[in-house]
Amino acid sequence: MVGPMLSSAAEDYLKEVYKLQDT
Repeated sequence: MVGPMLSSAAEDYLKEVYKLQDT
């Protein structure tokens, strides 16, 4: 299964979202 890969992708995505939502 792609556990680590999915987790890594999710982290990158969330990081980008947090950057944009920087509140």
